[in-house]
Amino acid sequence: MLNLPVSAYTKLYRAVEAQLKDDPVLSGVVKKWNTFEGKTEDFQKPSVNQYPAVALLVSSSGMSAWSQAANEETMVIDIEMAVMGTDQDDLLNLWWAIQKALKPSTKGRKALIEALKGDKCTTVVFEGFGKSALNHVKYREDNSMVGTGSIYINLLIKE
Repeated sequence: MLNLPVSAYTKLYRAVEAQLKDDPVLSGVVKKWNTFEGKTEDFQKPSVNQYPAVALLVSSSGMSAWSQAANEETMVIDIEMAVMGTDQDDLLNLWWAIQKALKPSTKGRKALIEALKGDKCTTVVFEGFGKSALNHVKYREDNSMVGTGSIYINLLIKE
């Protein structure tokens, strides 16, 4: 691991990870989480006996000038979900449960704010969700479906 200060991005990513893993609904359903912690298996496809599986990936995003002393940035976390079988409902219901665990009106927003406690330069100004679950079943050989969705976290970062 690089000897660098922990960034606001890392704090938020790990807060989202914890919020999802600690959610009572998701923790009772998801068998395999991949949150890229430097493990050998990080880039290995989960086996079908590990489905449902969820992976959290950081995606590219934009930044715009808020003022001369601050920027507004969007942190995007893509969520890849894999479920066994070809029932679209399973994929959509898993995406719904993920959204519910992170909705701004729930303790999900509090977790994001808490993650930045003590960071005087960064503020969470908005969270939202991107595309709904997309079915990539045509690319799978193991009678399963994979979908993706995104979480958008807008940050105000002061210089």
